[in-house]
Amino acid sequence: MLLQLIGKSTQIAEAIDAFPAKYHSDYANVRSIGRRYAMEQPPRWSTALQLTKELRQVLFNWGAGKRKAAPLRTEDDFVSTLLETTVQSSLAELASISLADLGIGRNFRLLNGECDQAKLARFDKLLVSTLQNLSKKLFNGNTNVTYPLKTVLLISGFMPAFDGNVRAGLSNGGFPGVKSTRFPIPSDTRCADGKKLTRLPFILGQCWTRFSCQFQQAVQKSSHSTLLDDPGRVFDVLLFMQADNPPTLRLDCNFERWYELV
Repeated sequence: MLLQLIGKSTQIAEAIDAFPAKYHSDYANVRSIGRRYAMEQPPRWSTALQLTKELRQVLFNWGAGKRKAAPLRTEDDFVSTLLETTVQSSLAELASISLADLGIGRNFRLLNGECDQAKLARFDKLLVSTLQNLSKKLFNGNTNVTYPLKTVLLISGFMPAFDGNVRAGLSNGGFPGVKSTRFPIPSDTRCADGKKLTRLPFILGQCWTRFSCQFQQAVQKSSHSTLLDDPGRVFDVLLFMQADNPPTLRLDCNFERWYELV
């Protein structure tokens, strides 16, 4: 199984530049503070407050609290949550993991080149528990993965957010079982939705490493070359853009349960 980069560097650069400029700006504003926040142990109140203000505004810009999306909790709730040691350490750990550190073998995942089941189980728990925690503490009555995962993306840059466009882009790229009206927060790491969330970064990491030269050329040709430091965001943009356009990413897989990786 392999996620193929099938677009030419010019096509990929054009897709990045065609992505709404406001979304690029929103991401850059929050991500710059998120980098500082992830490095502070413990985080400073001033950093948590600044991150809160930018994060809440961008989440609102991106649809939180609109239509059927869960509304945001208060500014005080955000600050107190971001100051929690567990929340900060979880987001910092996700920020420290590069997709280039992740890959896949024949039917198993690789973390730093090793198929260490204890470390992989720890990663799975880290990602799912972080989403569960953010869902409960930053949003009112949230059951969907979209905005907690957008929060992880904005702060850590780790992986794409499963909004409707990204899920449609995944489906258009050959990933069955993701193009639904909603994607609930997984109850645990062993259910199908939990596996889809925790396996996707390894598939993306394999793709990023195998096609590294093409990705570098494409991102550098675009007007957003700093995204080379955030491959998770590059995939987020490309998947979003291929929801309604010919895909630049396509999964080469002959079975429906692509997420059944050890």
